[in-house]
Amino acid sequence: MLASEIWNPRFVVPFLMENGSVLIRGFKRRFHDGKPFAFSFNVADRCPINCDCYWRAQARVKELTDEQVLDFFNQKRAEGYVHVNLIGGEPYVRPALLEKITGVIPFAWLVTSGTTPLRRLRHTTQVISIDGATAETHDRVRKSKGLYDRIQKNVRRAREEGIGPIFLHTVLNHLNYREIDGILQTWSESGLAKG
Repeated sequence: MLASEIWNPRFVVPFLMENGSVLIRGFKRRFHDGKPFAFSFNVADRCPINCDCYWRAQARVKELTDEQVLDFFNQKRAEGYVHVNLIGGEPYVRPALLEKITGVIPFAWLVTSGTTPLRRLRHTTQVISIDGATAETHDRVRKSKGLYDRIQKNVRRAREEGIGPIFLHTVLNHLNYREIDGILQTWSESGLAKG
């Protein structure tokens, strides 16, 4: 779904019918009770690329089974949580799990390297990590030749299939901190970064 379609009554009415009660609990939870109504969840402790991402420095953890994760998400929905950040490693290494859990919590952001073809996921905004204005910089940061071109191909295909919204995410470091304007310009001009 494109950002321009979000307020279409054909989307809004079914969404509110499905999620109205959890949204009410969530807003009460946050604004009346002063409790959190969002959380981040590490979908996978694995990644298909070998970069020096922050999570590689962390101790390895055992991943929950799909059933354990789904039970956890249903519990959080019942408690009134309305937003989840799906992170990893790389969440797309568990595509069957993503299909099961997206939509349980009304709103989700999924942070991905974009190296795997994107899927249409319920109520999910996908956020792709781009670490350079050019393939040279991005691939150097990620230590993976051809990665930038593969990401562009996957985003282009997702756009053609109407998968969205898709946004960009950049972690600035000594290799790319001068390229932020170039990153924005490159992706805006390509039309791939539009929600």
